[in-house]
Amino acid sequence: MNKTFSWQIKFDPSLPTPVWSQIVSEISRNISRFRPDPGTPVISERQLAETLKLHRNTVRQAYAELLEKQIFAYRNCRSIVIGPEAKQLFRKPFPMISLIMHQKATELFKEFTKQSFEIFGSLLDHASLLGISTNIVVQPPINASKEEINFWIEKNLMRSIGIINFGPRTYRNIDPVFEELSHLSGIPQVLVQGNTKDNLVSSVVDDCIPGFRKMLSALRDHGHRKLAICDWKFASHMFYSSAAKRGSVLYALAPEYGITPEVISIESFHCEKDQLSRELSCKLDMLFSRHSPPRAIWSQNDYTGMFIYDCLKRKGFSIPEDVSLIGYDNDTDGLLASVSYSRTDLGKELVEVIWNIYNNGKPNTVIHRGIPAEFYPNKTIGECKK
Repeated sequence: MNKTFSWQIKFDPSLPTPVWSQIVSEISRNISRFRPDPGTPVISERQLAETLKLHRNTVRQAYAELLEKQIFAYRNCRSIVIGPEAKQLFRKPFPMISLIMHQKATELFKEFTKQSFEIFGSLLDHASLLGISTNIVVQPPINASKEEINFWIEKNLMRSIGIINFGPRTYRNIDPVFEELSHLSGIPQVLVQGNTKDNLVSSVVDDCIPGFRKMLSALRDHGHRKLAICDWKFASHMFYSSAAKRGSVLYALAPEYGITPEVISIESFHCEKDQLSRELSCKLDMLFSRHSPPRAIWSQNDYTGMFIYDCLKRKGFSIPEDVSLIGYDNDTDGLLASVSYSRTDLGKELVEVIWNIYNNGKPNTVIHRGIPAEFYPNKTIGECKK
């Protein structure tokens, strides 16, 4: 037999609302919170009146209201139980977004940069403001079978109003979990800083063009007419990183500012640091052995930009007196001139895309948004050395 359901009731006789009506509201709140099954016995009028130290008629009036609404019902014409309409009071679950993590949070946070935390924190904060809970889900192992992956999806993701995915765990090999997710229909998905071949996945990326225009204008004002674009090669399968497209965007924009671009391809991005340094050193030697080399270099991000910075220093170059150097991300505490965008805005926009589809679209609606970038001159851009 079901255990008798009793109430946690507060009321204030000094309020203009009658006490019996306050009791109706309090009982409704309890049902919404604890969700008793229909048919569950409830505490009797007499017991509740004694507990609350109220006249029994006051409680009887509240119970009569609940019986009329069929939130309560009679059993065997005597005892009162939870009625069939009580389920209408059950509080709907908070809308929930699933955030896909590539590894356990304790491991991932050790690798997070300041910018990553800004995205993550902004995402959580904005979801909270909208009344959305965030379900952080760790991907199954990369060698999981298709059956295991589908079980993981069914168990962890299908109650979500949307999925936020930071991309595959590897650029070099196909990630089967990411690939399976990219084909998942019926639930909105948004990808962070990249896109896929699949037309079911929305995206939020950095819009590098505004920042590049300001950067090129600054280079032109400093007398630069040539720009070396250090293009670090990314392998891609289902995933197209926004970082992989930056070089081609900059190459197309540069001539508008009277600047001739030249691409330096670096193949060793995923190799050991020593091998990367050797290839980079060789490419820079070739660049500056020419009669009139570019005196400005742009690199795909600040991490790789600092490789170039260190390599140039070892070769005896002064920056920016001999060479201007620009990166992307603005994460070197004001050292490296850089183009970057607001991670806070990006995190907020990830939630907004899903919220917009949830409220106004269909699960397979796709939205692509860009966060405009800014240029930060900092300390490594100067007059072109003739």
